[in-house]
Amino acid sequence: APTVARTPIATHTPAPKPAEPPAPLAGLVSRLSGQVMVDGVRRTDVFDYTLGPGTVLATADGRIDVQFGDGSAFALGAGSTLELRRFDAEQVELVVTGTVDVEVAPRAPGQRFVVRAGDRLVEVRGTQFRVIHDDNGTYVACRHGRVAVRDSRGELEVATARKLDLAGEASLDPQRVVPLSAAELEALASATPVTMPMWTDAASLVKTSSALEVATAGNRAVRVDGVELGEGPMRVRVMPGRHTVEAADAAGRFRRAGWIDVAAAKPARLAVQADAAPTGGMATRRRQLHAGIDRGRLANCTRVLAKSGLTSFVQIEMSIDETGAVGFLNVIDTDLPSTTAGCVREVLADVHFQPGPSATFRDKLDL
Repeated sequence: APTVARTPIATHTPAPKPAEPPAPLAGLVSRLSGQVMVDGVRRTDVFDYTLGPGTVLATADGRIDVQFGDGSAFALGAGSTLELRRFDAEQVELVVTGTVDVEVAPRAPGQRFVVRAGDRLVEVRGTQFRVIHDDNGTYVACRHGRVAVRDSRGELEVATARKLDLAGEASLDPQRVVPLSAAELEALASATPVTMPMWTDAASLVKTSSALEVATAGNRAVRVDGVELGEGPMRVRVMPGRHTVEAADAAGRFRRAGWIDVAAAKPARLAVQADAAPTGGMATRRRQLHAGIDRGRLANCTRVLAKSGLTSFVQIEMSIDETGAVGFLNVIDTDLPSTTAGCVREVLADVHFQPGPSATFRDKLDL
């Protein structure tokens, strides 16, 4: 039988699938003060959305803190700009002109965190450090951990409690790495970026957290729930619940400015007035307050507690001007539930004051 030639069947090897791009990261503003621009716009709603790759931040006299993971955040200082040039699960690359303070949780294998300062790179694994870069050169200070500083000519390591100050195009000389002073270490500690301890993911936290504005009269150091946050006025991200706010007086001593109940995704504000010098009108205005309280309404606020045989208190601070107008009224401390405390505050806010001496005073009401 004749032999029939068979044409070989062509086989097709499928092309390898392209690698999946790394998942983008999302950052949340955790603290903001002064004038800050996001992508060239001065926005008032920066606490309501996430920041992603390509975002550019710029500050005038302000500061902005951004958290992007559990224990990972950066803070951009005054007069600075920063670009999130790359911001994903494999690599974070921040391009800075000015001052940035960074705290980074330990990176997983293959992850990189880089700050680009001109022609120099600062790379870390897990640490807290500061980079200042301007026309005069580059300054790197490491509070804890280790960072590597690189340029086209080599690499230099800066370890815990050490700094590197490079003027202009100076070479990476190991002798330039010197210890930080106690004052410099304290300054780094006070500049630690604000982070939320209950980090889950940015998209969820936008809906479950809120911006608390602490509106101080003038620049005053602020503490929220015992944590010092720097100078106000400022806004800081908090979780729902009752939060205690303290402000430093002229002598630097922290005094309770009030407490405030914050709901999820609803901005809150607490005004902190300037310290007022004692005046002779304090006793007069305090007597007018007690005489003007609507005792019936007050009893109605605390009716449920009274039936249970419980006693409570409210400590307030308020300001009255010469016309009798109330400048502010803050509840500084109380053991009442939020709704009851709000009811009591409304009763006190409705007290009518006659024209007379201006006064700012504190008082405690036992209920």
